[in-house]
Amino acid sequence: MMRISNEFPAASPWSAPSFRAAFALGTDVGGGTGFGMPKEALQAYFAQRTSKDGIPLSAAHLLYLVTRAGAEALALHDEVGDFSAGKAADLVLIQPPRAGELAQVLQRSESVEQSLASIFTLAGSESVREVRVEGQTVYRSGGA
Repeated sequence: MMRISNEFPAASPWSAPSFRAAFALGTDVGGGTGFGMPKEALQAYFAQRTSKDGIPLSAAHLLYLVTRAGAEALALHDEVGDFSAGKAADLVLIQPPRAGELAQVLQRSESVEQSLASIFTLAGSESVREVRVEGQTVYRSGGA
């Protein structure tokens, strides 16, 4: 598997149409800006918007890149990557603080796409309420 950093859009598969490889977004902090997938997706969005040959990435496409695309790139799409019955899933519940900017934006959102884009743009660690790995809660925040 080839690792391509979203910090170097010129080396991106999006900017090389003849380049064919399965890829997805992920994070390990080594080449990114943090552990949070919303932040990494937003960086990929910015990299494509500022690249000469970049392509527009919708919020739905970014969601695909941080979920199912990873499963496909690792040939695990029969086991993980979406909410199909029988598949395993690690889940993060995003619930922003009520007085926070993200909560205010989500209350006024007019579509799922707009809500998803807002989460990619504004969600941070303060919005993570619960994390489940293999069905077990491994983190739960007390705040709301």
